[in-house]
Parts: sequence; C-alpha cells; structure tokens
Amino acid sequence: MTEVCFEWPRPLAEGETIFVAGSFNGWRREPMRPTTRVTLQPGTHEFKFVVVGADGSADWRCDEGRPTRRDAAGNTNNVLTVPAAHDPLAVTLCTFNLRCLTVDDRDNHWTDGDPPRREVMKSAFRKWTAEERVALYGTQECTPEHISALLSEDVLAPRWWQRHGTGRFGDDYEEHCCVFWNAERLYKVDAGNEWLHDKPGHPETHVGGASFPRIITWAVFSTPECFKLAVCCRSSCTPSFRAGDQHAPGLGVACCPREERIHNPQHGTPSAGQVALSRRADGRHEQQQG
Repeated sequence: MTEVCFEWPRPLAEGETIFVAGSFNGWRREPMRPTTRVTLQPGTHEFKFVVVGADGSADWRCDEGRPTRRDAAGNTNNVLTVPAAHDPLAVTLCTFNLRCLTVDDRDNHWTDGDPPRREVMKSAFRKWTAEERVALYGTQECTPEHISALLSEDVLAPRWWQRHGTGRFGDDYEEHCCVFWNAERLYKVDAGNEWLHDKPGHPETHVGGASFPRIITWAVFSTPECFKLAVCCRSSCTPSFRAGDQHAPGLGVACCPREERIHNPQHGTPSAGQVALSRRADGRHEQQQG
C-alpha cells in the first residue's frame, strides 16, 4: 500500500471547490483542499478531478500535465501506476552529455558511424529506463536530432515522457540543455530557462568571452507523494571540460556531480563509480550533499 498525494495544479475561481474521483474509490468524489492523500494498492489507477462551481455545476477534468488514456466507454482519464515495491524517497536520475553533431565524428558519427551513435544513444536510454527505472534525464549538447530520436515510441514514448528546455539562442534550434521526465512518476510544478550573464533573461548575452550563450534549464517536480525535487542543467563554461571531471562544471541534475558521455564502446566508457554517481539520487543523498 502506498499513500499518494493528488494535487490540482491550477488556481480555483471564487466559489469553486475541487474533488478527485477514480477507479480506486468507485469514482466517488473525494474532497481536496486543494490536495488530498489516498492510500492505493499497487497497480494502475484511473482518476479525474471534479471542479464544482458556485452554482453547483460539476466539471470533470483531466490534469493535462499527467498521462491520460481512454477507457472502454470512451472517457479520457488520467492514469497513475503504483509499483509493487515503492520507496517514496527514491527517484532515479540520469545525466548525459549527448555530444553535438560534428563533421569530425568519423566512426562515432550520428548516422554513419560503426555502429551509428544514434543507435548507441537510443539503446543506452532504453536500457537505463527499463533496468534502472530512470524517472528523469538531464542532458547537455542536446540538439533537435537528439530530441526527435529520444521522444519516439521505441525509446521515451511521448504518451508517458515529456521534456523542457529551449535552445541556447532562445529558440528550438542549436544545442539545448533538455530535461526529460516520466510524467506518470513526476509532475512538473514549474520550469524555466536562464542564461549565465547579468541579464539572465536575454539569450543573446555571452559570459566570460564564451563563443556561444551559456544556458541553464531548471525545473521543479513533485512526486505522487508530494515530495518536491528540483533539477538544473547547464551548458559548459570551460572549453576543456571532459567527461569524468572530478567537479563537472557543465551539467548538474539535483545532487548528481558527474556525467556520462554517449559514445561508441571503442571510445571508452566511464568507470562503474562514475556511472553510479551520475545516475542515482534520492532525498537522503540530496540532504547529505547539501
């Protein structure tokens, strides 16, 4: 049994009240103020929020930030899966430097490498998502080609996974520091982008004579139990930054101090210790790291 917190994400109008109903309680309305906690059995549960107006009218709504599916009657409901073995403090994170696409990649080329780096990257994400139950990925040097390859049915299925992040020039082109998360396990509370400069809202500004703008992507998430998790990804400020640096300046997600680069096996891989540090974090670890 797991205690799950339901929270309506938007402000209510004057005189409105909010309820939650679902398959777990026979679709009876459970009052919220504006949250409520319900103890659920392991398994998949469907639910919906009910906004009751001052005139007594009831409007059944889905939270658009959470996964949905249609039931046998054709109704669209939110869906939540409670795992059998559940640690409410544990959230598995993973950070990757995806490496921008360059003409110098040669045998590590995105499409023409041996094997193509695109397939190596997709295989790594599939493996970590399935075997480690990663709920959030932070990335550096993430291009539109990376985004398209990752948000696909055979890697991070768009019906479950969402992303946040803009390009370093404030558009959808060039490199991003994207955050990808499983919307069934994490609910986005807030998110934004800033640039490393005295004018953080202006993408055209550079820092320290850098050739390109240096971007920060941040987000705050809530777990089903209403535990809050803050993450931050940033682009590197130092041209000499390499994978496995003791204090990685280029990318940070929650308390993860290191990163792993995506590359072919013959180009070397991080040690087991580096991988463990880069992909695991939980509430207790975060407190220890300050």
